[in-house]
Amino acid sequence: MSQIKPQLVTCPECGFAEERTLFVSLNGERVPTQVLHLLDDTFEEQVCGQCGACFRPEHELLYSHFALRIWIVMMPRAMRPRFAALEAAVLSQFQQPFAEAPPLVSAGLAGVRPRLVFGQPFLSEAVRVIELGIEPALLEAAKLFFFRRNLGRLMPLGPHELTFRGFVPEGQDLQLAVRRLGDGAIIEELTMPRSVLDEVTAEREEIAARYPELFARPYVSAARYLHAAE
Repeated sequence: MSQIKPQLVTCPECGFAEERTLFVSLNGERVPTQVLHLLDDTFEEQVCGQCGACFRPEHELLYSHFALRIWIVMMPRAMRPRFAALEAAVLSQFQQPFAEAPPLVSAGLAGVRPRLVFGQPFLSEAVRVIELGIEPALLEAAKLFFFRRNLGRLMPLGPHELTFRGFVPEGQDLQLAVRRLGDGAIIEELTMPRSVLDEVTAEREEIAARYPELFARPYVSAARYLHAAE
C-alpha cells in the first residue's frame, strides 16, 4: 500500500521551508511509474519556491516490492550516526506484522530481507541493485575492495561514499558516483571494473565471514566499516 501526506520540506540551498506532498510509504508493485523515477534518480524531485534549486527532500519512507523481495526503510542522512539503534527498530518493525500474518501470506514473504538506507540516492541505489539482480552485500564488499585499492585517488576527496549508478553502456563495468558524506553532493564519477564484483562473488563465503554485518544486518553499506565514527 502506498500513502502520501503533506510534509514540511526545507531547501538545502537557501533554507526556505514549505509544505509539499511526499510519500510515507510506496509499494513498487502498485505504482510502477514511481519506480522508474527511483531508478533514474528523479523520485520526489522538488524545485524550491524561493531560490529555484532542484533537490530531493530528506524524510522517512517505507518502500516495498514483495515480488522482488524488497522492504526498505529510508531515513534522512542526518540520522546515520544512529544506524545501530535504527537497525534494531527496522528489524522490529519488519518482524512484528509478518509474525502475525496468516501462514499463506507468511510463505509468500519468505526471503524478504529488511534494508535500512540513509538519503534518497541510496534508496534509488537499493532499488536499482535488486532490479538488476545484484546481491547488495556483494556490491558493498566490492566498494570496500575498490576503495582500498584506490586510496591514493580517493583519500584526497575527503569523507565520501560510493553509489552505484548502473553499468557503463559500452560494457559491464560499474558506474559509480562519489558523494560527499555530509550533504551527499556528487563530487566525482568513477568506473569500477566488473572484475572487482566478480572477485567478491567468487569469494562470497570468505567475504561473508570477514564482513558479517553486510550479510546479516539491515544497514548494508560499506560506510559502516569506512565511516563508523562519522
